[in-house]
Amino acid sequence: MERQDTLLQMVAEFFGIDPGQIGPDFPLTGKPVQSSLAQARFFAAIQDRLGVRDRAMFAAQTYGELQAAVCGTTANTPAPFPSISTPDKGNAVAPKHHEVTGFGAGISCGIDIEAVHLLPEVQDYWD
Repeated sequence: MERQDTLLQMVAEFFGIDPGQIGPDFPLTGKPVQSSLAQARFFAAIQDRLGVRDRAMFAAQTYGELQAAVCGTTANTPAPFPSISTPDKGNAVAPKHHEVTGFGAGISCGIDIEAVHLLPEVQDYWD
């Protein structure tokens, strides 16, 4: 139970809300995880603090799915990642597309735009 309490506290702190406001249907979306850099920080903190290496946590859309991936509970367990290159019994498989952008699901590239005041302060940005 301690692992679940730690995860709940981490999510509450990251989203800046009271832990009592978080239930299984709490969406892991919004400003705190809007950029991929913020998402990386969020998942890295979970990995570091709880030692989780399960890829299923990256697909979690709700707190319940995240809790299932991190704590091994069975409720709201997300589906495994689909394989893009696995043929179906030798037949050609239609290309898969990203559910939001509509682009082909394969290699993709994104650009994060961060406000300058959110970047770390250093003496020399070239070092």
